[in-house]
Amino acid sequence: MRIGYYEAALGSMQQLIREEVNANNLANAGTIGFKKTRIKFSDFLAMGSKVDMKPGPIHKTGAPLDLAIVGKGFFAVETPDGVRYTRAGNFSIDSEGTLVNSDGYPVLSSSGNIVLPSQYVNIQPDGKIMDGKRVLGELQISYFEKPEELVPVGNTYFKNDPGTNPSQPATDFEVVQGSIEESNVNIVSEIVRLIDTLRTFEAQQHSLKYFDQINANVIEKTA
Repeated sequence: MRIGYYEAALGSMQQLIREEVNANNLANAGTIGFKKTRIKFSDFLAMGSKVDMKPGPIHKTGAPLDLAIVGKGFFAVETPDGVRYTRAGNFSIDSEGTLVNSDGYPVLSSSGNIVLPSQYVNIQPDGKIMDGKRVLGELQISYFEKPEELVPVGNTYFKNDPGTNPSQPATDFEVVQGSIEESNVNIVSEIVRLIDTLRTFEAQQHSLKYFDQINANVIEKTA
């Protein structure tokens, strides 16, 4: 009986963790460049999480500084905590003409920040930024041999371990101007998973109440 009680208690804890992850996925279903997370338990005590790097749908916006990557690669941005990588390409220019992301962090080229005369530039599929025939810069598109080992930081950023998973210049990609990559969350699938998680949690709670009642009966009979 004690083993069954512990299994129900630990199972309830697992479902609460799954519920939190499902809820976060649903909350970010409309977040540009967001990648959903999955939780896996190898046993009652060991938990692992995995970010699904499958690309989200490409949505055409027509905004000249909205960019999407088709293929393998990440934009690089300079944050207060160092360089981070993202698929969220909803960019703009700040008061100094620097290309920045939605959080105001500079978007990087191979040589540093990118300064533009205006938003009306032509961005080539290879990441070159053109003003007429003049090259203003080239987006740093980074590739990782082990993208599954990237660590999510916040909702759209990833960081790498330079020692085991260094950033490399991407080659198998295409930058699409005037478009963004949407979240890869499937709302219907997430709702189904959330309902299943809640039902499993309720079943385990019923089991805990059952074992509590048995314990109470035993105590009453031996008192």
